[in-house]
Amino acid sequence: MARRSSEFYPRQISPESTISIGKESVFCSKNHLTKIFHAFQEMKTNDELCDIVLRAGNVSFSAHLLVIAASSQYFRDKAADKTKELILSLDLKADSVKLMIDYFYSGILAVNLDNAEDLLHAACTMKVS
Repeated sequence: MARRSSEFYPRQISPESTISIGKESVFCSKNHLTKIFHAFQEMKTNDELCDIVLRAGNVSFSAHLLVIAASSQYFRDKAADKTKELILSLDLKADSVKLMIDYFYSGILAVNLDNAEDLLHAACTMKVS
């Protein structure tokens, strides 16, 4: 019988640790998620394996649907359409869309007095929490 993930990966595993569960050992890497997202960022920069194009006005952005859908309920809902191109609301500014996409890949968002309102609008439209 296959184990459920909650049985195989107990919550008490700390980063960079190995524990024994019966005859099995489980290793947890503290850097795994960071490495994965660095790889996603690199692939996005190189336009590798991007599977969706987002259009904000006359500006296009390539992205990985998995990354943006995991970061935004709006994109997760749109993923069901299996579209390869998504034209965003006309009232979303391209600069704000780019910053939000960068945030999805990095977890870093540069907010200042000039872009705060537009970013808030983009985050609300994209259903980012």
